[in-house]
Amino acid sequence: MLALCLGDGCEPQLQHMVEALTTANVETCILNTAQFPQNLRIHFNAADNQYIMKLQHRQYDLGAFGVFYWQRFIPPAHGQNTTLLANLTSALSPLFLTHSHRWFNSLHAVRYHQAKPVQLVAARKLGATIPDTCISNDVQRIRAFCDSQHNVIVKPVFGGTYSQSIKRNGKWQSSLCSHLVDEPMTFQSWIEGMDIRSFVVGERVLSAKIDSAADDYRIDTSAMAVKTKVPKAIEALSIRLCRKLGMKWCAIDWRKTPAGHYVFLEANPCPMFCRFELDTGLPITEALLEAMIKTAGSAASQV
Repeated sequence: MLALCLGDGCEPQLQHMVEALTTANVETCILNTAQFPQNLRIHFNAADNQYIMKLQHRQYDLGAFGVFYWQRFIPPAHGQNTTLLANLTSALSPLFLTHSHRWFNSLHAVRYHQAKPVQLVAARKLGATIPDTCISNDVQRIRAFCDSQHNVIVKPVFGGTYSQSIKRNGKWQSSLCSHLVDEPMTFQSWIEGMDIRSFVVGERVLSAKIDSAADDYRIDTSAMAVKTKVPKAIEALSIRLCRKLGMKWCAIDWRKTPAGHYVFLEANPCPMFCRFELDTGLPITEALLEAMIKTAGSAASQV
C-alpha cells in the first residue's frame, strides 16, 4: 500500500501522520509542491490518463497511490511571475482531480471551506444554527450590521489571523474604523458560551471542550482541551455536515451556549489535531488511519 502526503515534511503534524502510516506498514511519499518544478518532474499522458511523478529519486504512477493525505498545499516556486504560477498550478491539477475520491480531503472540500459564506449557508440548510454573519467591505452595510448586534467579532474571510472582539455587551471594544477598509472582512455575532471542537472521521465523532475567556482560544496559552460528549443529535448533524460538505473527515467548531444550544462556526477539512489528541487522549490518529487504510483497500480492489 502506498500513501501520498501533501505538505512540508518539516511540519510536525505531517511528520506525525507519516510515522503513524509507516507504523501501520503503509509506504509513504511526502510531496511538497513548493519544490515544483525544480525538484519535481511530472509527465501526463492524456491517451491513457497516466500521471507520472519523479520525486526523491523515485518515479511514481499516480494511480498506484491508494490514498492521499492533505496537510497543506504550498504554491510552486515562481518568484513574482504570476503567469508561471498559473501554469505550474495547472500542470499539478491532475494530482488533485484524477483520483479525488482517495483524498483526505479533496480539492473540492478545501475550496468549499475557503468559501466560508457558502459553507455557512449550506450548514444552515442542513439544520445547523449559525451566527448572524456578514462578509463585506461596504462601510454603510457593515455599520448597519454591527449596530444591529449586541456582541460582534471580526476576522479575515480566508483565515490566517485570529478573531477579535470589536463590540461586547453593546459597548465598542476597539475602533470600528480600523476595520473599515477596502479589504473584505467577516463580521459575526459573538456567541456567549464554550468552544467545542468535534473531529468527524466517517461515522465517528470525537469531541473536546475548550474553556477559555479569550476571543479566540488559539491565542490562550493556558487553554486546554478536555474530552467531552455532545448530544446524539449533534453527533448525527456533525456526520451529516462532514458528508454533505464533501469531506471524509473534518473538525467542526461549535459554540455551546449556557442554555446548551450548539451554534455552528465552521468545518475545517485540514484541521490541526495533535495538540487536541495529546490533551484529551481522543484516538483521532487511530480513526483517521483506519479510514485511510479502508479507502486504500477499496482503491486496490477496483484496480
